[in-house]
Amino acid sequence: MKRLKYIIAIVAISIVGATSCKKEETIKMERVDIVDAVFASGQIISEYEYQVTSKAEGYLTGFNISEGTPVEKGNLLFSISKVTQDAQLKNSEASYADAKRKTLPNSPEQVKLQLQIEQAKFQLESDKKNLARYENLLEVKAVSQADYDRIKLQYENSKRNLSIQQKGLEDLIKNLELSLLNANTQLITQQESSADYEIRSELNGEVLQLLKEPGELVRRGEVMALLGGGEKIIKLFIAEEDINQVELGQLIYISLNTSKDELYEASISKIYPSFDQLEQSFIIEAKFKTLPEKLYHNTQVQGNILIAERTTAFAIPTAYLIGGDSVKTSEGNKKVMLGLQNKKWTEILGGISESTQLYKPDLE
Repeated sequence: MKRLKYIIAIVAISIVGATSCKKEETIKMERVDIVDAVFASGQIISEYEYQVTSKAEGYLTGFNISEGTPVEKGNLLFSISKVTQDAQLKNSEASYADAKRKTLPNSPEQVKLQLQIEQAKFQLESDKKNLARYENLLEVKAVSQADYDRIKLQYENSKRNLSIQQKGLEDLIKNLELSLLNANTQLITQQESSADYEIRSELNGEVLQLLKEPGELVRRGEVMALLGGGEKIIKLFIAEEDINQVELGQLIYISLNTSKDELYEASISKIYPSFDQLEQSFIIEAKFKTLPEKLYHNTQVQGNILIAERTTAFAIPTAYLIGGDSVKTSEGNKKVMLGLQNKKWTEILGGISESTQLYKPDLE
Protein backbone atom coordinates (compact mmCIF):
# COMPACT_ATOMS: atom_id res chain seq x y z
CA MET A 1 0.00 0.00 0.00
CA LYS A 2 2.85 2.43 0.79
CA ARG A 3 4.45 1.65 -2.56
CA LEU A 4 1.27 2.72 -4.38
CA LYS A 5 1.21 6.06 -2.49
CA TYR A 6 4.81 6.72 -3.47
CA ILE A 7 4.01 6.08 -7.14
CA ILE A 8 1.05 8.47 -7.05
CA ALA A 9 3.18 11.12 -5.37
CA ILE A 10 5.92 10.79 -8.00
CA VAL A 11 3.39 11.06 -10.81
CA ALA A 12 1.88 14.18 -9.22
CA ILE A 13 5.30 15.78 -8.81
CA SER A 14 6.14 14.96 -12.41
CA ILE A 15 2.95 16.65 -13.67
CA VAL A 16 3.60 19.76 -11.58
CA GLY A 17 7.18 19.85 -12.75
CA ALA A 18 6.17 19.53 -16.39
CA THR A 19 3.66 22.33 -16.01
CA SER A 20 6.06 24.62 -14.20
CA CYS A 21 8.72 24.05 -16.82
CA LYS A 22 6.45 25.15 -19.70
CA LYS A 23 7.81 28.46 -21.06
CA GLU A 24 5.54 31.50 -21.46
CA GLU A 25 5.41 33.13 -24.89
CA THR A 26 7.46 36.34 -25.04
CA ILE A 27 8.03 39.09 -27.57
CA LYS A 28 10.19 42.18 -27.96
CA MET A 29 9.45 45.55 -29.45
CA GLU A 30 9.72 45.64 -33.22
CA ARG A 31 9.73 48.34 -35.88
CA VAL A 32 6.47 48.70 -37.78
CA ASP A 33 4.50 51.31 -39.71
CA ILE A 34 1.51 52.53 -37.68
CA VAL A 35 -1.50 54.37 -39.02
CA ASP A 36 -4.19 55.93 -36.84
CA ALA A 37 -7.45 56.54 -38.67
CA VAL A 38 -11.08 57.39 -37.92
CA PHE A 39 -13.69 55.28 -39.70
CA ALA A 40 -16.70 56.95 -41.26
CA SER A 41 -19.50 55.93 -43.57
CA GLY A 42 -21.69 58.01 -45.81
CA GLN A 43 -22.78 58.61 -49.39
CA ILE A 44 -22.15 60.56 -52.57
CA ILE A 45 -24.16 63.76 -52.98
CA SER A 46 -24.16 66.71 -55.36
CA GLU A 47 -22.78 70.08 -54.31
CA TYR A 48 -26.14 71.69 -55.10
CA GLU A 49 -29.38 69.79 -54.79
CA TYR A 50 -32.96 70.94 -54.88
CA GLN A 51 -36.40 69.42 -55.07
CA VAL A 52 -38.50 70.48 -58.04
CA THR A 53 -41.95 71.29 -56.67
CA SER A 54 -45.16 72.29 -58.41
CA LYS A 55 -46.62 75.77 -57.87
CA ALA A 56 -49.77 74.81 -59.75
CA GLU A 57 -52.27 71.96 -59.88
CA GLY A 58 -53.14 69.92 -62.95
CA TYR A 59 -52.19 66.97 -65.14
CA LEU A 60 -48.70 66.53 -66.55
CA THR A 61 -49.05 67.14 -70.28
CA GLY A 62 -45.37 67.69 -71.10
CA PHE A 63 -42.44 65.61 -69.90
CA ASN A 64 -39.11 66.85 -71.24
CA ILE A 65 -36.61 64.99 -69.05
CA SER A 66 -35.55 61.57 -67.79
CA GLU A 67 -33.28 60.45 -64.99
CA GLY A 68 -29.68 61.28 -65.81
CA THR A 69 -30.65 64.01 -68.29
CA PRO A 70 -28.27 67.01 -68.16
CA VAL A 71 -30.14 70.29 -67.72
CA GLU A 72 -29.28 73.98 -67.85
CA LYS A 73 -30.79 76.78 -65.85
CA GLY A 74 -34.05 77.82 -67.49
CA ASN A 75 -34.64 74.55 -69.35
CA LEU A 76 -38.28 73.43 -69.45
CA LEU A 77 -38.74 70.32 -67.29
CA PHE A 78 -42.51 69.77 -67.03
CA SER A 79 -45.70 71.22 -68.50
CA ILE A 80 -49.02 71.11 -66.61
CA SER A 81 -52.47 71.42 -68.16
CA LYS A 82 -53.89 74.96 -67.75
CA VAL A 83 -57.20 75.32 -69.60
CA THR A 84 -58.80 77.33 -66.80
CA GLN A 85 -55.67 79.39 -66.31
CA ASP A 86 -55.52 80.25 -70.02
CA ALA A 87 -59.10 81.55 -69.85
CA GLN A 88 -58.26 83.68 -66.82
CA LEU A 89 -55.18 85.03 -68.57
CA LYS A 90 -57.24 86.01 -71.64
CA ASN A 91 -59.74 87.80 -69.44
CA SER A 92 -56.92 89.69 -67.74
CA GLU A 93 -55.41 90.64 -71.10
CA ALA A 94 -58.80 91.91 -72.32
CA SER A 95 -59.35 93.90 -69.13
CA TYR A 96 -55.91 95.46 -69.40
CA ALA A 97 -56.44 96.38 -73.07
CA ASP A 98 -59.81 97.99 -72.24
CA ALA A 99 -58.36 99.91 -69.30
CA LYS A 100 -55.45 101.13 -71.43
CA ARG A 101 -57.85 102.27 -74.18
CA LYS A 102 -59.88 104.32 -71.69
CA THR A 103 -56.79 106.25 -70.57
CA LEU A 104 -56.26 107.61 -74.12
CA PRO A 105 -57.39 111.27 -74.56
CA ASN A 106 -59.67 110.30 -77.45
CA SER A 107 -61.51 107.60 -75.50
CA PRO A 108 -65.33 108.02 -75.43
CA GLU A 109 -65.29 108.46 -71.66
CA GLN A 110 -62.85 111.35 -71.83
CA VAL A 111 -64.26 112.89 -75.03
CA LYS A 112 -67.70 113.14 -73.42
CA LEU A 113 -66.34 115.18 -70.51
CA GLN A 114 -64.12 117.24 -72.79
CA LEU A 115 -67.24 118.29 -74.79
CA GLN A 116 -69.02 119.17 -71.58
CA ILE A 117 -66.05 121.32 -70.57
CA GLU A 118 -66.04 123.08 -73.92
CA GLN A 119 -69.74 123.81 -73.56
CA ALA A 120 -69.15 125.06 -70.00
CA LYS A 121 -66.37 127.35 -71.24
CA PHE A 122 -68.57 128.72 -74.01
CA GLN A 123 -71.40 129.33 -71.53
CA LEU A 124 -69.02 131.00 -69.09
CA GLU A 125 -67.61 133.29 -71.75
CA SER A 126 -71.16 134.24 -72.84
CA ASP A 127 -72.24 134.91 -69.24
CA LYS A 128 -69.09 136.93 -68.64
CA LYS A 129 -69.85 139.25 -71.56
CA ASN A 130 -73.45 139.55 -70.50
CA LEU A 131 -72.38 140.47 -66.96
CA ALA A 132 -70.08 143.22 -68.31
CA ARG A 133 -72.96 144.64 -70.37
CA TYR A 134 -75.26 144.68 -67.32
CA GLU A 135 -72.60 146.38 -65.26
CA ASN A 136 -72.55 149.23 -67.79
CA LEU A 137 -76.35 149.37 -67.85
CA LEU A 138 -76.51 149.41 -64.07
CA GLU A 139 -74.23 152.45 -63.95
CA VAL A 140 -76.67 154.45 -66.13
CA LYS A 141 -79.68 153.08 -64.30
CA ALA A 142 -80.86 151.24 -67.43
CA VAL A 143 -81.46 147.98 -65.50
CA SER A 144 -82.53 147.23 -61.99
CA GLN A 145 -80.23 145.86 -59.28
CA ALA A 146 -82.30 142.70 -59.26
CA ASP A 147 -81.69 142.09 -62.96
CA TYR A 148 -77.97 142.70 -62.49
CA ASP A 149 -77.81 140.31 -59.52
CA ARG A 150 -79.57 137.62 -61.54
CA ILE A 151 -77.04 137.91 -64.38
CA LYS A 152 -74.14 137.92 -61.93
CA LEU A 153 -75.49 134.76 -60.25
CA GLN A 154 -75.79 133.12 -63.65
CA TYR A 155 -72.14 133.99 -64.34
CA GLU A 156 -71.02 132.56 -60.98
CA ASN A 157 -72.98 129.34 -61.67
CA SER A 158 -71.32 128.99 -65.10
CA LYS A 159 -67.92 129.55 -63.52
CA ARG A 160 -68.64 126.93 -60.86
CA ASN A 161 -69.98 124.50 -63.48
CA LEU A 162 -66.78 124.78 -65.54
CA SER A 163 -64.69 124.07 -62.45
CA ILE A 164 -66.84 121.02 -61.66
CA GLN A 165 -66.53 119.71 -65.23
CA GLN A 166 -62.75 120.19 -65.22
CA LYS A 167 -62.43 118.49 -61.82
CA GLY A 168 -64.62 115.68 -63.14
CA LEU A 169 -62.24 115.12 -66.04
CA GLU A 170 -59.22 115.11 -63.71
CA ASP A 171 -60.94 112.56 -61.43
CA LEU A 172 -61.92 110.44 -64.41
CA ILE A 173 -58.33 110.37 -65.70
CA LYS A 174 -57.03 109.43 -62.23
CA ASN A 175 -59.62 106.67 -61.89
CA LEU A 176 -58.86 105.36 -65.36
CA GLU A 177 -55.12 105.34 -64.61
CA LEU A 178 -55.79 103.52 -61.33
CA SER A 179 -57.95 100.98 -63.18
CA LEU A 180 -55.13 100.53 -65.70
CA LEU A 181 -52.65 99.96 -62.87
CA ASN A 182 -54.96 97.39 -61.24
CA ALA A 183 -55.55 95.68 -64.58
CA ASN A 184 -51.82 95.57 -65.20
CA THR A 185 -51.20 94.07 -61.75
CA GLN A 186 -53.86 91.45 -62.38
CA LEU A 187 -52.37 90.69 -65.80
CA ILE A 188 -48.87 90.25 -64.32
CA THR A 189 -50.34 87.97 -61.63
CA GLN A 190 -52.05 85.83 -64.25
CA GLN A 191 -48.91 85.77 -66.40
CA GLU A 192 -46.87 84.61 -63.42
CA SER A 193 -49.52 82.04 -62.58
CA SER A 194 -49.36 80.80 -66.18
CA ALA A 195 -45.58 80.53 -65.87
CA ASP A 196 -46.12 78.23 -62.87
CA TYR A 197 -47.59 75.67 -65.26
CA GLU A 198 -44.24 75.45 -67.04
CA ILE A 199 -41.66 74.21 -64.57
CA ARG A 200 -38.07 75.10 -65.39
CA SER A 201 -34.67 74.21 -63.97
CA GLU A 202 -33.13 76.52 -61.40
CA LEU A 203 -29.56 75.27 -61.93
CA ASN A 204 -27.08 73.66 -64.30
CA GLY A 205 -26.78 69.99 -63.48
CA GLU A 206 -28.63 66.73 -64.03
CA VAL A 207 -31.85 64.99 -63.14
CA LEU A 208 -31.13 62.69 -60.21
CA GLN A 209 -34.60 61.30 -59.60
CA LEU A 210 -38.09 61.52 -61.12
CA LEU A 211 -41.11 61.14 -58.89
CA LYS A 212 -43.94 61.66 -61.40
CA GLU A 213 -45.16 60.01 -64.60
CA PRO A 214 -46.66 61.66 -67.74
CA GLY A 215 -50.41 62.23 -67.39
CA GLU A 216 -50.28 62.03 -63.60
CA LEU A 217 -52.15 64.56 -61.47
CA VAL A 218 -49.85 67.03 -59.70
CA ARG A 219 -50.86 68.90 -56.56
CA ARG A 220 -49.59 72.34 -55.59
CA GLY A 221 -46.37 72.00 -53.56
CA GLU A 222 -45.84 68.36 -54.55
CA VAL A 223 -42.25 67.22 -55.23
CA MET A 224 -41.82 66.12 -58.84
CA ALA A 225 -38.08 65.54 -59.22
CA LEU A 226 -34.67 65.91 -57.60
CA LEU A 227 -31.97 67.87 -59.44
CA GLY A 228 -28.29 68.11 -58.60
CA GLY A 229 -25.44 70.26 -59.82
CA GLY A 230 -21.88 71.29 -59.09
CA GLU A 231 -19.20 68.91 -57.87
CA LYS A 232 -19.75 65.42 -56.50
CA ILE A 233 -19.31 65.59 -52.74
CA ILE A 234 -18.63 62.85 -50.20
CA LYS A 235 -20.92 63.22 -47.20
CA LEU A 236 -19.66 61.32 -44.14
CA PHE A 237 -21.06 60.71 -40.65
CA ILE A 238 -18.62 60.94 -37.73
CA ALA A 239 -19.15 59.53 -34.24
CA GLU A 240 -19.14 62.01 -31.34
CA GLU A 241 -16.03 60.49 -29.78
CA ASP A 242 -14.07 60.98 -33.02
CA ILE A 243 -15.04 64.48 -34.12
CA ASN A 244 -12.27 66.23 -32.15
CA GLN A 245 -9.67 64.36 -34.21
CA VAL A 246 -11.08 65.57 -37.52
CA GLU A 247 -9.70 68.68 -39.24
CA LEU A 248 -10.07 70.42 -42.58
CA GLY A 249 -7.72 69.15 -45.26
CA GLN A 250 -7.14 65.72 -43.70
CA LEU A 251 -6.60 62.86 -46.12
CA ILE A 252 -9.34 60.24 -46.45
CA TYR A 253 -9.15 56.89 -48.17
CA ILE A 254 -12.54 56.22 -49.73
CA SER A 255 -14.07 52.92 -50.78
CA LEU A 256 -17.22 52.94 -52.92
CA ASN A 257 -19.78 50.16 -52.63
CA THR A 258 -19.92 50.14 -56.43
CA SER A 259 -16.18 49.37 -56.64
CA LYS A 260 -15.05 48.00 -53.29
CA ASP A 261 -11.64 46.87 -54.55
CA GLU A 262 -10.59 50.43 -55.42
CA LEU A 263 -9.37 53.08 -52.97
CA TYR A 264 -9.71 56.79 -53.77
CA GLU A 265 -8.07 59.70 -52.07
CA ALA A 266 -10.11 62.65 -50.84
CA SER A 267 -9.66 65.52 -48.41
CA ILE A 268 -12.02 67.07 -45.87
CA SER A 269 -13.56 70.28 -47.28
CA LYS A 270 -16.25 71.09 -44.70
CA ILE A 271 -17.08 70.23 -41.10
CA TYR A 272 -20.63 70.98 -40.00
CA PRO A 273 -20.59 72.82 -36.65
CA SER A 274 -23.71 71.21 -35.22
CA PHE A 275 -24.51 67.67 -34.14
CA ASP A 276 -27.19 66.14 -36.39
CA GLN A 277 -29.98 64.83 -34.18
CA LEU A 278 -31.56 62.78 -36.97
CA GLU A 279 -28.36 60.97 -37.91
CA GLN A 280 -27.05 60.98 -34.33
CA SER A 281 -23.61 61.95 -35.57
CA PHE A 282 -21.55 64.86 -36.82
CA ILE A 283 -21.42 65.45 -40.56
CA ILE A 284 -18.44 66.35 -42.72
CA GLU A 285 -17.92 66.76 -46.47
CA ALA A 286 -14.94 65.74 -48.55
CA LYS A 287 -13.87 66.14 -52.17
CA PHE A 288 -12.14 63.58 -54.37
CA LYS A 289 -8.59 64.38 -55.43
CA THR A 290 -9.27 62.43 -58.62
CA LEU A 291 -12.85 61.60 -59.56
CA PRO A 292 -13.70 57.95 -60.22
CA GLU A 293 -14.64 57.19 -63.82
CA LYS A 294 -18.18 56.29 -62.79
CA LEU A 295 -19.81 57.94 -59.83
CA TYR A 296 -23.49 57.53 -58.99
CA HIS A 297 -25.59 59.75 -56.77
CA ASN A 298 -26.26 58.34 -53.27
CA THR A 299 -23.62 55.60 -53.67
CA GLN A 300 -22.75 54.32 -50.20
CA VAL A 301 -19.12 54.81 -49.15
CA GLN A 302 -16.74 53.91 -46.35
CA GLY A 303 -13.84 56.13 -45.45
CA ASN A 304 -10.78 56.07 -43.23
CA ILE A 305 -9.66 59.53 -42.17
CA LEU A 306 -5.90 59.61 -41.69
CA ILE A 307 -5.24 61.11 -38.27
CA ALA A 308 -1.53 60.29 -37.88
CA GLU A 309 1.09 57.81 -39.09
CA ARG A 310 4.54 56.62 -38.07
CA THR A 311 7.07 54.75 -40.18
CA THR A 312 9.41 52.19 -38.60
CA ALA A 313 8.24 53.05 -35.09
CA PHE A 314 9.08 50.88 -32.09
CA ALA A 315 5.81 49.17 -31.26
CA ILE A 316 4.21 46.20 -29.55
CA PRO A 317 0.90 44.49 -30.21
CA THR A 318 -1.84 46.46 -28.44
CA ALA A 319 -3.04 43.21 -26.87
CA TYR A 320 0.14 43.19 -24.71
CA LEU A 321 -0.85 46.36 -22.85
CA ILE A 322 -2.03 46.10 -19.26
CA GLY A 323 -4.37 48.77 -17.94
CA GLY A 324 -3.69 50.92 -20.92
CA ASP A 325 -0.19 52.04 -19.89
CA SER A 326 1.82 49.03 -18.60
CA VAL A 327 3.45 45.83 -19.88
CA LYS A 328 4.37 42.54 -18.25
CA THR A 329 8.15 41.79 -18.02
CA SER A 330 10.29 39.25 -16.18
CA GLU A 331 10.72 41.92 -13.48
CA GLY A 332 7.01 42.50 -13.14
CA ASN A 333 4.67 45.08 -14.65
CA LYS A 334 6.28 48.27 -15.96
CA LYS A 335 4.72 51.52 -17.06
CA VAL A 336 5.55 52.68 -20.57
CA MET A 337 5.25 55.92 -22.51
CA LEU A 338 2.78 55.51 -25.36
CA GLY A 339 2.78 57.11 -28.78
CA LEU A 340 0.54 56.41 -31.74
CA GLN A 341 -1.95 53.61 -31.21
CA ASN A 342 -4.52 51.59 -33.10
CA LYS A 343 -6.32 48.34 -32.46
CA LYS A 344 -3.36 46.27 -33.66
CA TRP A 345 -0.20 48.20 -32.70
CA THR A 346 0.90 50.64 -29.98
CA GLU A 347 4.00 52.80 -30.32
CA ILE A 348 6.35 52.72 -27.30
CA LEU A 349 8.29 55.92 -26.59
CA GLY A 350 9.97 54.90 -23.33
CA GLY A 351 9.89 52.74 -20.22
CA ILE A 352 11.42 49.59 -21.75
CA SER A 353 14.28 48.84 -24.11
CA GLU A 354 14.47 46.95 -27.38
CA SER A 355 15.78 43.88 -25.57
CA THR A 356 13.06 43.76 -22.90
CA GLN A 357 11.16 40.50 -23.00
CA LEU A 358 7.43 41.05 -22.82
CA TYR A 359 4.81 38.56 -21.70
CA LYS A 360 1.26 38.50 -22.92
CA PRO A 361 -1.10 39.41 -20.07
CA ASP A 362 -3.27 36.72 -18.60
CA LEU A 363 -6.76 36.99 -20.05
CA GLU A 364 -8.13 36.43 -16.57
